[in-house]
Amino acid sequence: MDNILALFVCDNYIQAAILSGDGTCKPLPSDRDGGRYYLYFKQNGAGGYDYGFQYLMPYRNGEAGAEGDVLQRIGEGRRDLELALYAVTSAIAAKTTGVSRCVASFSDNVDEPARAAVGESLVRSGLQISTREPLPSVVARHFAKSRGMLCNNRKMAVVETLGNDLNMYIVNINGNTCDVLAKRNAEGLGVDPLARAIAQKIVNTVNVNAHIIAPTDSKALSAEILRHYSLSEKVVAYFDKNPNKDTIKLTTNFACAPTQKYPVGLSREELYADAANFARQYSALFSNDLLAANGCRVIDLETIILVGNTLENPSVLKGFQEIGGTKVVNFHGDFMAFMDGMIAAPAAPAAVTNNAAPAEDSEGTMFQMANNAPSKPEPSKPPVTPPTQPVAPPQPQYQQVMQLDVNTLKNGALIHLDTFDSTPGKGAAFQELEYQGGGIFLVIGSSRSLAPGDIAKPLVSSWKPGMQLDFMITRDGKSIGKFRTRPVVKISIK
Repeated sequence: MDNILALFVCDNYIQAAILSGDGTCKPLPSDRDGGRYYLYFKQNGAGGYDYGFQYLMPYRNGEAGAEGDVLQRIGEGRRDLELALYAVTSAIAAKTTGVSRCVASFSDNVDEPARAAVGESLVRSGLQISTREPLPSVVARHFAKSRGMLCNNRKMAVVETLGNDLNMYIVNINGNTCDVLAKRNAEGLGVDPLARAIAQKIVNTVNVNAHIIAPTDSKALSAEILRHYSLSEKVVAYFDKNPNKDTIKLTTNFACAPTQKYPVGLSREELYADAANFARQYSALFSNDLLAANGCRVIDLETIILVGNTLENPSVLKGFQEIGGTKVVNFHGDFMAFMDGMIAAPAAPAAVTNNAAPAEDSEGTMFQMANNAPSKPEPSKPPVTPPTQPVAPPQPQYQQVMQLDVNTLKNGALIHLDTFDSTPGKGAAFQELEYQGGGIFLVIGSSRSLAPGDIAKPLVSSWKPGMQLDFMITRDGKSIGKFRTRPVVKISIK
């Protein structure tokens, strides 16, 4: 069966996975940062670049040799940054063997010149994009597959904040075909409303008092606000850890004046009020700029799919639920879970005749909105008997074990933890892990909390049914704390 390299390209990172012919998805994580290949770079002195999340703040601070926002800047004409991009595409290519083709999905945050540059960099690395799938089509197709839905002209809304922006779509699924009917985006709304409120408050307060950046220099102000998102995360952590504290005092600097320290005082009440105002923007934009502007009603939609950590914010989620009720489905913010939606049909796509990434399948084939659609439905077609498929060789099956010692596992061993709970309202749950060596596992699948691509390090090496297992979890190069399973019912290995 064909092995397909699937790529998701966002504004500041790339994710990669191998899709096998049997529909399984195996992440290809970065060696630097776990699940994602972050597009932040530092010149390495050998005429090339090292990449990784660790170079984000050096870039934001303006350090010599540090680069970031490379896709945006390539799109603006900085073709010299394609050498940095090659550091990532070549790293991905080095992990691919036996791949028959490459399918890519691009965020709308990435413009066409940057998409072409990614395609050219992949060719230089020995890979070539054969098909481009629009991101909302991938998400909607995954949703239909996961629900076992047979879609005959069903409309869905997809809202995502996987990058820096908010992107919203109305799509139509008809069999294996998924077309984008309408889309809207809002720059800068991909960030959590509270983090955004804190960063803006810090920068604006300092700038009003110290007059560092001209009020008319919106580009410099936006860059400084982006730079302060890391500090805003620390402020959020402080307030979470100290629920009785109403204020915090801190000092900061600006990238253009790194040695100068500026004091700032922040009020919890004021910050959370600002965040609540920001949170209301998301559902208002969805209702007015996407649905109403395109003559679409909630009743016309099969579902409203939310993708991205920002959309998990309780205030943001509540706004969408007030509009869509039970039609709102909120997915975890990692795109890896949707990779199986890359494959629209078992047939291979038409060959590509140039090195740049081809145009997305939906371009030039947009469906009209409902009020312009043909009123007469197509006649039903007689059932077709599919051709006989070649029989694949038998695959290894999971074998149940009564005890597992992590120290005896071989690299690549797959572990399935069944954590079913018969308590009403709970039910089936699982974790599927791939052993990476050194006591480290890669999360392949999970029914709760964990995301594909997470790195999991168990706190005990001997596992038995009945135990609750603790793991320290790293996501995108950052520790997100401890995860504890439900009591394990069954341990299986292959």
